[in-house]
This record gives sequence, structure tokens and C-alpha cells, in this order.
Amino acid sequence: MTYMMKDSRTIPSVLTAFFCARSIERISDRSQNICEFIFYYLKGQDFRHLSGDFVEKMLTKGGH
Repeated sequence: MTYMMKDSRTIPSVLTAFFCARSIERISDRSQNICEFIFYYLKGQDFRHLSGDFVEKMLTKGGH
């Protein structure tokens, strides 16, 4: 914000960077949702309710 106030010519560039960052965040959120759906489809368990240790063991042992 201070950067834009010092030089108003930077506003378009800063806004472009902001909107790009926001779009990347949305892409990552949607990608996470897809991964959680695939995990649920394959394992029948809700990924969000599993402990980190359990998930790590499943991923390192191939999920068996």
C-alpha cells in the first residue's frame, strides 16, 4: 500500500500482481478439493478428519 501511495504509476502493476496471486490461490484451493475428493473416492475416508501421522503412513506405504 505504501509503495502505491509513493508512486501512483505502480498501481496497475500492483493490482495485476494482486489479482494473479488471488487466482493462484483459487487454483490451489480447487486442486486441494479435487485431491480430497479423489482420496475419499478411493479410500472411503474423509481426508480432513485423519491424523497427519496416519496420512503420512498411508502415503509412504502406498496406501495398503
